[in-house]
Amino acid sequence: MTRDRLRISVLFPFLRLTGGSKVLVDLANGLADRGHQVSGVVPVRLKPLPLGLGAVEWLWRAPWLRRKYRWFTPRFQLRVVPSLRPRWVPDADVAIASSWQTAELAASYSSRHGVRAYFIQDVETDQDGSRAAATYSLPLARIATCPWIAGELSSRFGASVDAMVPLGLDLALYDGRPRKQIPARRFGMLYSASERKGFVDGLEAFTRARSTHPDMRLVVLGRVKRPPVLPDFVEGRWNVDPADVPAVYAGTDAWICPSRSEGWGLPPMEAMGMGCAVVTTRVGGTPYFAEDGVTALVCEPGDIVGLQRGSTPRSTGWKSSWSGWRGKGGERSQLPTKEV
Repeated sequence: MTRDRLRISVLFPFLRLTGGSKVLVDLANGLADRGHQVSGVVPVRLKPLPLGLGAVEWLWRAPWLRRKYRWFTPRFQLRVVPSLRPRWVPDADVAIASSWQTAELAASYSSRHGVRAYFIQDVETDQDGSRAAATYSLPLARIATCPWIAGELSSRFGASVDAMVPLGLDLALYDGRPRKQIPARRFGMLYSASERKGFVDGLEAFTRARSTHPDMRLVVLGRVKRPPVLPDFVEGRWNVDPADVPAVYAGTDAWICPSRSEGWGLPPMEAMGMGCAVVTTRVGGTPYFAEDGVTALVCEPGDIVGLQRGSTPRSTGWKSSWSGWRGKGGERSQLPTKEV
């Protein structure tokens, strides 16, 4: 494949305000910025309705979904389609699946859809494990975002990776400046009810640290239908517009990232981009930018004591994570626009 300008279809399982969706939008925008003809193909639903009902549903749901997607600005052609069945996906030189569901469908596409690739942001076996596992053996070019994913695919499924494309940060959006090294009093953390995100671990660690520093406060950022009940020292920032998320980071001194498992780990990288000190677990892609004692304080997943040590005012007095990240992590943080 030697053409300078390729027709590329990026297959979205859905478009939501999640890290995975934001990464795919960045991928599609980045490829479009490099001169490719990119279609972002989003189904009204992943599991099609029978008897042609999907096309009927599409008539009224597609306009509503387009209004809902206004949280980002596409520089690619956004196609909202009834399903990801072959008939609804445009002819292309490359089709990029982005989840196990889209990989299943992409494997059935014909040559008119182009070379089929699988952009793997995480090992998705926590739900529908056997079906997800089977997709890692499909005849698709596998692109992983970090060595941890490549290692998991190899050790658990005997699958190799064809390319590695680490994720990056939009420095026009996350444009924090170096800060003075002062004791941290205002910490931040991402809220999630999912056990793998480690929120309970992080809250326990912060609560223990606060027992000897009662003036510390915690800002919790999350997307919820109903805010959870949290201690009175916690300030909830719920359903914040994406454009305002950097300001939430900027309003804190340090960020706690307690995930037990991640495909990459966007929050610690974003927090560093806004000049926050960071304490994070060693998960997914964090080794790309979180070097213990240099750009972050790093502990193992589930290590509440390690998180507690990092969640104290004096622990954040080490060299600014921003300056370390700019020199070490920043050079690795180009948008994922590598051609497949």
